Amino acid sequence: MQKDLEINIRPKVSILYTLRHLPYDETYAIAEFIDNAIDSYYKYEKELKEIEGENFKLKINIDISRTNKKITIKDNAAGINKIEYERAFVAAMLPSDRTGLSEFGMGMKSAACWLSNNWQVRTKAVGEEIERTIIFNIAEIVEKNIENLPYFEEEVVIDKHYTIVQISNTDKQFFNDKDIKQLKQDLTSIYRHFIRNEIIELTFGDDLPEKFKNFEILNAPFIDDLKQNTESETILWKRDIGFNFGNGSNAKGFVCLLETGISSVAGFVLFRRGRVILGTDKNKFAPELIFGKPGSKTAQRLYGEIHLDGINVTHTKDNFQWDNKMENFLQFIRTELTKSPSFYKQVNVSYLDIKKGNFKVEPNIENNSIIQNTQNSIPETPSLFGNDNKTLNTNIPNTKIALKQSQKQNEKKEESKPDLVQNPKISEFSIELQTGKWNVFMERSDDFTMNEIVDFADYLIHDKPKSNNKLIGLKLAMKHRFIQKYCTDDSKIEIMEKIAASLIVAELTAKESGSDSMYEIRRNVNQVLNRM
Repeated sequence: MQKDLEINIRPKVSILYTLRHLPYDETYAIAEFIDNAIDSYYKYEKELKEIEGENFKLKINIDISRTNKKITIKDNAAGINKIEYERAFVAAMLPSDRTGLSEFGMGMKSAACWLSNNWQVRTKAVGEEIERTIIFNIAEIVEKNIENLPYFEEEVVIDKHYTIVQISNTDKQFFNDKDIKQLKQDLTSIYRHFIRNEIIELTFGDDLPEKFKNFEILNAPFIDDLKQNTESETILWKRDIGFNFGNGSNAKGFVCLLETGISSVAGFVLFRRGRVILGTDKNKFAPELIFGKPGSKTAQRLYGEIHLDGINVTHTKDNFQWDNKMENFLQFIRTELTKSPSFYKQVNVSYLDIKKGNFKVEPNIENNSIIQNTQNSIPETPSLFGNDNKTLNTNIPNTKIALKQSQKQNEKKEESKPDLVQNPKISEFSIELQTGKWNVFMERSDDFTMNEIVDFADYLIHDKPKSNNKLIGLKLAMKHRFIQKYCTDDSKIEIMEKIAASLIVAELTAKESGSDSMYEIRRNVNQVLNRM
């Protein structure tokens, strides 16, 4: 039985409207929901593993529907419990624990409002038997100055835990193939630490989990040694670094030379609490003090990953609040890279040149007058690089490092797909209107997290040949309360498929005619069916 309740979203409901103007982009907005899932996982890791076992993995799925410009983010973390529920939906109310990735008390609200005026959250907390759903219509909330927002509670018997955020009717323009591909690469890059360590499984729609492409670290003799002895031993060009900013702030990580120069990969990637803040494709960090001019050998082959602790970040988590700390940090790294064996000498010679005996070294950043003028101002800081000898980092397990580029796992056909949908049945049929004919591809989905009785499934039509007819992919929620109760055999399910498809086609046709209210009708129909 569904219960209607309310939460107070004061003090200032108008702040929700102003969130539309925050300096987000699509990547960092969607990242807020991933942050919340990871934060929930860490805070309730013990409880989750008691239920699911020690091999439990956090799964996060991002589904982007181009047809109706809807974004759905699902996770199997601990959900939002009764104690945290009101705080989660009140703007600028700080969480009790700010040590994780959810620290400002604004991430979900600000990102959702930036993406759209219409969004909803459905969640079931670990250890509870209640599922809660809340729906935000920001324009209506602001216009009517609504301070008490209704939400719905429903008892559920499934032993699950999840949060599903649905962003509807977004006006952001990132629904073409190129933009979605870039979004995947950037998000996979931002959460590489958690993916590498198999803490999370990040998927997009019906795709296989995202992975990283591997790039080789240079393993070659030092050029100065090779000039004296052609049999000089090889060095793995990777160094650990450490820097103390003072006041409890520090940096730890590594720098390395890539065997093959790749401008799009080179640069420093800066982390905080395991999450990338700077260093993605669209937020590259390659300061000239370290890398020289764009296009130089250093700018193509020097790479590093550095974790910062104690340095605050901006509200949108796309930069650090350096407070005059950056300059000394970069000068320190620059000085360490010039120590023998010098990275700056080595970077200008490829391993192929070394093999051929071509030892000519081009002018490099080591002679940059900017560097010479700053050497004396570098603070005394103990080096954590280890000994400056030819056995740099002898404890490195391998010569490969996972970087940001995602790669499809099509070659791994044995690998299973995400377990949200199992053994779906897909049917095809047509709907004819005066305005044209629609070819419908309908999947019967066992995904228990589906919020509506029918939803878009664009992946069903991705590979379909072009046609004069309009194509639409849909999925029917077989776990929906109405279907479970009334559609007890295949013939009744087929009837429901036709009704559901007709509802969606009517909605899309109305939108083509300029109406924006049809989704509200579908949402209300879904609520009515849920109560039957």
